[in-house]
Amino acid sequence: MELFLEFYKYSLIKMAMDFFGNKSCLYLFFSLYYEEFINEYKRSIDAKEGKQYRIRERNGFVSKKSKEKFEVIDGETIDACLDRIKAAGYFPVRRTEEPIFAERIENGKVHYEPVNRKIVFEAKLIK
Repeated sequence: MELFLEFYKYSLIKMAMDFFGNKSCLYLFFSLYYEEFINEYKRSIDAKEGKQYRIRERNGFVSKKSKEKFEVIDGETIDACLDRIKAAGYFPVRRTEEPIFAERIENGKVHYEPVNRKIVFEAKLIK
């Protein structure tokens, strides 16, 4: 199917060259391929940079931040989050909790009641 589409695009460009001339054909070519070309270029750069980053990280040339924040994800226990912190090479220094409120209207008055909480650990790098 892709081969057919490529042939179809090529035949459109060839027909445009024959009918309108070379300059108009270039405009048609860029309009067909510009977005596809840019996306492919971005994917190749991301893949290349990701590979280079992983190589630098494996060889120990990538420096980590001295402080990092870790949030307890929904459905995750605090122990699992602490294990994740330890696996990343940090140790917890501070724990903060923020309540999450829901707005409820009764008899024309607005009431706020706690629904959930957000737990965030601040951690330092283990040297």
